[in-house]
Amino acid sequence: MKPLSPHFLALLGAALGGWYLGGAEGIGVLAGGLAGVGFGALVELAERRLFAGKDAFNGLLFGFLAKLLALLATTVLFLVLEPEGIDPAAFVLAFLGGVLLASAGTWLGVLRRTPSEAVGR
Repeated sequence: MKPLSPHFLALLGAALGGWYLGGAEGIGVLAGGLAGVGFGALVELAERRLFAGKDAFNGLLFGFLAKLLALLATTVLFLVLEPEGIDPAAFVLAFLGGVLLASAGTWLGVLRRTPSEAVGR
């Protein structure tokens, strides 16, 4: 992992945010950030493997829908389980931030391509 990669910055932000907030909010931020970065990295790897050399829009759409489904699943999970000691709002916001930062590398790679490369011609 490069020192200034989006994954590293997201992990650092989650750790510092969790430490600064402390308590249930801090645990929620730390857990959400770690889960978001991990899931974002897995989706990024799947995008690269499944959509390499193909239409970039389909890859971004797949990533968006996978992350949206994961966010919905974690929200439902928090409503059903009602975990003690973790703030659900802090978890969801940190999860969203971690996923977005972990996906920044994919977005930047797609934006650097020329239109003909993005379509796969």
